[in-house]
Amino acid sequence: VNSLQRVPSLELDDGTVIGESRAICTYLESVFPETNLMGETALERAQIEMWDRRIELMLMMSIAGWFRHGHPGAAALEPVQIKEWSEFSKGTTLKAADYFDEVLGQTEYVAGDRF
Repeated sequence: VNSLQRVPSLELDDGTVIGESRAICTYLESVFPETNLMGETALERAQIEMWDRRIELMLMMSIAGWFRHGHPGAAALEPVQIKEWSEFSKGTTLKAADYFDEVLGQTEYVAGDRF
Protein backbone atom coordinates (compact mmCIF):
# COMPACT_ATOMS: atom_id res chain seq x y z
CA VAL A 1 0.00 0.00 0.00
CA ASN A 2 2.89 2.39 0.66
CA SER A 3 6.03 3.03 -1.35
CA LEU A 4 8.27 1.69 1.44
CA GLN A 5 6.31 -1.60 1.43
CA ARG A 6 5.98 -1.58 5.21
CA VAL A 7 3.20 -1.97 7.71
CA PRO A 8 1.25 -0.49 9.26
CA SER A 9 -0.30 1.70 6.63
CA LEU A 10 -3.68 3.35 6.47
CA GLU A 11 -5.10 4.22 3.05
CA LEU A 12 -7.75 6.94 3.15
CA ASP A 13 -10.74 7.19 0.82
CA ASP A 14 -8.92 9.81 -1.28
CA GLY A 15 -5.92 7.49 -1.79
CA THR A 16 -3.66 9.20 0.73
CA VAL A 17 -1.51 6.68 2.58
CA ILE A 18 -0.39 7.28 6.15
CA GLY A 19 2.38 5.07 7.48
CA GLU A 20 3.75 4.45 10.97
CA SER A 21 1.67 3.56 14.02
CA ARG A 22 2.07 6.87 15.80
CA ALA A 23 1.03 8.90 12.75
CA ILE A 24 -2.00 6.67 12.18
CA CYS A 25 -3.05 7.04 15.83
CA THR A 26 -2.65 10.82 15.63
CA TYR A 27 -4.82 10.91 12.49
CA LEU A 28 -7.51 8.65 13.97
CA GLU A 29 -7.65 10.69 17.16
CA SER A 30 -8.10 13.89 15.12
CA VAL A 31 -10.94 12.37 13.11
CA PHE A 32 -12.54 10.48 16.01
CA PRO A 33 -11.63 12.48 19.14
CA GLU A 34 -13.79 10.49 21.57
CA THR A 35 -12.60 8.30 23.22
CA ASN A 36 -9.09 9.61 22.66
CA LEU A 37 -6.08 7.40 22.00
CA MET A 38 -3.30 9.82 22.78
CA GLY A 39 -4.42 11.30 26.09
CA GLU A 40 -6.74 14.06 27.19
CA THR A 41 -4.49 16.23 29.33
CA ALA A 42 -0.96 17.47 28.72
CA LEU A 43 0.31 14.99 31.33
CA GLU A 44 -1.51 12.02 29.75
CA ARG A 45 -0.21 12.95 26.30
CA ALA A 46 3.34 13.26 27.60
CA GLN A 47 3.15 9.95 29.50
CA ILE A 48 1.75 8.12 26.48
CA GLU A 49 4.46 9.57 24.24
CA MET A 50 7.12 8.62 26.79
CA TRP A 51 5.97 5.00 27.03
CA ASP A 52 5.48 4.74 23.28
CA ARG A 53 9.09 5.82 22.75
CA ARG A 54 10.39 3.53 25.50
CA ILE A 55 8.70 0.52 23.93
CA GLU A 56 9.99 1.44 20.49
CA LEU A 57 13.57 2.26 21.50
CA MET A 58 14.12 -0.11 24.42
CA LEU A 59 12.19 -3.16 23.26
CA MET A 60 11.30 -3.15 19.58
CA MET A 61 14.73 -2.11 18.33
CA SER A 62 16.45 -4.84 20.34
CA ILE A 63 13.93 -7.46 19.19
CA ALA A 64 14.64 -6.43 15.60
CA GLY A 65 18.40 -6.79 16.09
CA TRP A 66 17.99 -10.14 17.80
CA PHE A 67 15.77 -11.50 15.01
CA ARG A 68 17.38 -9.88 11.97
CA HIS A 69 20.89 -10.98 12.92
CA GLY A 70 20.03 -14.30 14.53
CA HIS A 71 17.36 -16.02 12.47
CA PRO A 72 18.33 -17.68 9.18
CA GLY A 73 14.97 -16.68 7.69
CA ALA A 74 15.87 -13.02 8.17
CA ALA A 75 18.90 -13.20 5.89
CA ALA A 76 16.90 -11.53 3.13
CA LEU A 77 16.46 -8.52 5.43
CA GLU A 78 20.01 -8.63 6.80
CA PRO A 79 22.34 -10.22 4.20
CA VAL A 80 25.31 -9.80 6.55
CA GLN A 81 24.11 -11.24 9.81
CA ILE A 82 26.30 -10.55 12.84
CA LYS A 83 25.84 -13.27 15.45
CA GLU A 84 27.39 -11.13 18.21
CA TRP A 85 24.86 -8.37 17.54
CA SER A 86 22.03 -10.89 17.78
CA GLU A 87 23.33 -12.12 21.15
CA PHE A 88 23.80 -8.57 22.44
CA SER A 89 20.30 -7.65 21.25
CA LYS A 90 18.86 -10.73 22.92
CA GLY A 91 20.33 -9.63 26.27
CA THR A 92 19.03 -6.10 25.77
CA THR A 93 15.58 -7.44 24.88
CA LEU A 94 15.39 -9.62 27.97
CA LYS A 95 16.55 -6.76 30.20
CA ALA A 96 13.93 -4.44 28.68
CA ALA A 97 11.23 -7.10 29.06
CA ASP A 98 12.12 -7.44 32.74
CA TYR A 99 11.85 -3.66 33.14
CA PHE A 100 8.40 -3.50 31.51
CA ASP A 101 7.26 -6.54 33.49
CA GLU A 102 8.30 -4.79 36.71
CA VAL A 103 6.50 -1.57 35.73
CA LEU A 104 3.32 -3.41 34.77
CA GLY A 105 3.49 -5.38 38.02
CA GLN A 106 3.17 -2.14 39.98
CA THR A 107 0.19 -0.60 38.21
CA GLU A 108 -2.71 -1.57 36.00
CA TYR A 109 -1.80 1.12 33.47
CA VAL A 110 1.56 2.60 32.56
CA ALA A 111 0.31 6.02 31.48
CA GLY A 112 -2.21 7.66 33.76
CA ASP A 113 -5.38 5.95 34.88
CA ARG A 114 -6.49 4.40 31.62
CA PHE A 115 -3.60 3.75 29.23
